[in-house]
Amino acid sequence: MILPVLIGWWTLRTLPWLVLDVLALLWRVVRWSVARAAGVLLAGWARVAARAGAGAGLRRGGRRLASGYVGLVRHALRRPAGVIFLVVLLAVGLFRLYGDVGLQLLPEMAQGEVRAELRLPVGTPLAETVAVVERVEARLAQTPEVLRVASFAGVSDDAIDRRERGEHMAELTVRVVPSRDLAQAEERVMAALRRALRVEPGLDAELRRPTLFTLDAPIAVQLFGRDPAELEGAARRVMEVGSGLPLLADVRTTAAAGFPEVRVRFDRSRMASLGLDVRQSAETLRRKVQGVRASELRDRERTLDIELAVDVASLGSLEALLDLPIGVVGGAGGVMSLDDALAQGGAEDMRGVSVPLRAVAHVEVGRGPAEIRRIEGRRAVVVEARAAILDVRAAREALTAELDDIAFGPGVRWEIGGQSAELEAAQRGLLLALLVAVFLVYVVMASTFESFRGPLIILFTIPLALVGVMLALFALGLPLSVVAGIGVIVLVGIVVNNAIVLVDAARRLEREGLSVERATLRACEIRLRPVCITALTTVLGLVPMAVGLGAGTELRQPLAWVVIGGLAVGTLLTLLVIPVLWSLTAPSRGAAAEPPLAACDGPADEPVTAGPR
Repeated sequence: MILPVLIGWWTLRTLPWLVLDVLALLWRVVRWSVARAAGVLLAGWARVAARAGAGAGLRRGGRRLASGYVGLVRHALRRPAGVIFLVVLLAVGLFRLYGDVGLQLLPEMAQGEVRAELRLPVGTPLAETVAVVERVEARLAQTPEVLRVASFAGVSDDAIDRRERGEHMAELTVRVVPSRDLAQAEERVMAALRRALRVEPGLDAELRRPTLFTLDAPIAVQLFGRDPAELEGAARRVMEVGSGLPLLADVRTTAAAGFPEVRVRFDRSRMASLGLDVRQSAETLRRKVQGVRASELRDRERTLDIELAVDVASLGSLEALLDLPIGVVGGAGGVMSLDDALAQGGAEDMRGVSVPLRAVAHVEVGRGPAEIRRIEGRRAVVVEARAAILDVRAAREALTAELDDIAFGPGVRWEIGGQSAELEAAQRGLLLALLVAVFLVYVVMASTFESFRGPLIILFTIPLALVGVMLALFALGLPLSVVAGIGVIVLVGIVVNNAIVLVDAARRLEREGLSVERATLRACEIRLRPVCITALTTVLGLVPMAVGLGAGTELRQPLAWVVIGGLAVGTLLTLLVIPVLWSLTAPSRGAAAEPPLAACDGPADEPVTAGPR
């Protein structure tokens, strides 16, 4: 017994010192490794710098690039028709790519969670609802992307509005296994969930993802009319058409059947003959069925309502409801059945007779509507759907083409709403913002250059950059969303910088006495490196955002790729198209009087007075 105690005591006394010794040893190892690595790097750098042709090789490569670029520009200046044809071709391609790139209001953010709201026929007992949920959970357990499933069936006592819920309803929350492509994993889970729900008869389900913003459904067909039955029939036809389109998914309608109800229609003539008031009888029936607040009970800080109502057990059938007394004829005399009173004499001999509901009313059983929706004062039914692809515009056009062939009733009108309608409003707002941005950029440049020719040529870089924007979106399969539109507006203020550098250098060289062609070539030569470095640093700075590291990449990636694609392609086209346009729009071209240029007038890094670097 003594030995374990001594070992434990010795361990407790020496453990802190052992930890300190290990940490000190690790610190010495790290310090030695850093010093050794720094020595190796410095020695390598010294050897590289000691080589005679290292820096000269880089300079020669830069001169060759500048010489080749100047030669290309010289060829384009002497044959501008090819550049003009290229510009026309790019314009046609831009419009073609705009039609092929999808449109979307906001990118869907993958949060690793899918929710489903299940609705069985009204009146389904809770045990059967739970059994359906268990079968769905068992099918989902076979999907490898499912991490766990949580469910809730029925209605809780603390629900905000218990009338909208019942024992026939349930909710499923499915957590997705974390992965690099979480959006695709969510799509596979949603597909598996649809398959698991499809085999359950009479089950209506709504699938959705948690969103950071409150948005309408991507596609919403709004049906207007006066007749509820006609609207429900039109909604069913729209659902059949939408379910058959591969571009749509999760089609559902708001015209679902509500809870069963008993409709009571009083016979006014019969009640008048018995001396009963319709309003008072209806109020009596409502109080007996729904109850009435008779008083309240105060328990310290709590106040409890005391309600009086007929025992629910006594209203277990329709016959019991029909036998419910709703009034008394007269006020004096003994109470007898209505049939006995009618057999004895007329209404004047029926004082004190209890009148049941069946004697003065017609009762029928039906289902009330799940909701009564009005849009702009008109009764409406909405059919909602989710776009199965990222292109909301294509889904809307396909659905509109199908709805145009359907002959609805004369009192039914329809229109497309949802995110597709909000997308049109967002496009108009972004277009206005883009025009304002272009105008402000032009005003600044016109006041700086004190001319119209230079700023107009510089603004031509914007459509050149839009070609790169569409190419980037098309190549990556990204839709043109509001976030991408914001990236285009940001790009307007960035992409013009390269053209400003070229045009400003050409103007300054022309003022120094060079001809238009010679000044243009010289400006291209000396400004090639600043333009390339500016574009390259901007593109590299956006690479981490474009790669998509961390949460919320769905919102950041479109903006980053729009700026990267537009700046990269716009810079390459600017270096070729802007010199040609500057030369073509010159008031007088003095290149004919000048001797032809050789290769380059000087080294590529020779300083000049043409504008800031």
